[in-house]
Amino acid sequence: MPYVAIAGNVGTGKTTLAGVLADRLQIDLMLESVDDNPYLSRFYEDMRAWVFHLNMYFLGTRSQQLLEAMNGARPCICDRSLYEDKLFVDMALTEGVTTAENYGTFRQLYDVLEVALPRPALLIYLSAPPDILAERVVSRGRPYEQGISLEYLVRLQRRYDAWINAYALSPVLRLDTTRTTWHGDEAAQASVTTAVAAALGIA
Repeated sequence: MPYVAIAGNVGTGKTTLAGVLADRLQIDLMLESVDDNPYLSRFYEDMRAWVFHLNMYFLGTRSQQLLEAMNGARPCICDRSLYEDKLFVDMALTEGVTTAENYGTFRQLYDVLEVALPRPALLIYLSAPPDILAERVVSRGRPYEQGISLEYLVRLQRRYDAWINAYALSPVLRLDTTRTTWHGDEAAQASVTTAVAAALGIA
């Protein structure tokens, strides 16, 4: 079945929007493995030590989700795209957080999966200024995220800007979430729901 993926920097509202769309359209919801992730908190404590483990874990769990989507009975919405895994690994290599050997191992598997796995019917790209994202990260209070700095979000946003401008694997819907977190914003919810329904062929 077709699926829609949501992409964007930390704190842009991906998971919240995914939940809204799944509820409004009655489609399956596939969330990034966060609360049960054995590496995420350790990664933010020591990026160099855990970056390879985290990247491979995300690549594996995301690939499994996409395979389930292919065989599912209903369309689905994913709160992160497969393609962002490469974005994070590219950044880690450039900043010296991962080694060339680990990067090469990741790319061997990623390059196969990128071709083999289905592309989204629509990619929703969310964005907001990094200073606002930093405030949201603090306010939502996830313990493992409290070490995320504004500087990190700024660097990551530069990566996202370059990535989305070059992205050509599916249609893209760009949404600025500076003024919405989707909670109770009926107009914003209705607008994006209509676009997603059209992409998935839902009447």
